Amino acid sequence: MSTVKAIKSHYTNDANEVLAEAMEQGFEVVVVLGLKDGNLNIRRSAMISRLQLLGAIEEAKHHVLEN
Repeated sequence: MSTVKAIKSHYTNDANEVLAEAMEQGFEVVVVLGLKDGNLNIRRSAMISRLQLLGAIEEAKHHVLEN
């Protein structure tokens, strides 16, 4: 099993910028995957089903693999 590596602190401003842009978009539901100190944290803004959450994560995975 691979280990998640910590992102260096100079990316903090990038994270804040992306979160600010997301706020401007007016999304109905937001899912945040955050890396801090080598740990993965998942937060969501609304109670969506596990199936919806997994579908969103799967769609994101395909987006990353294709771009």
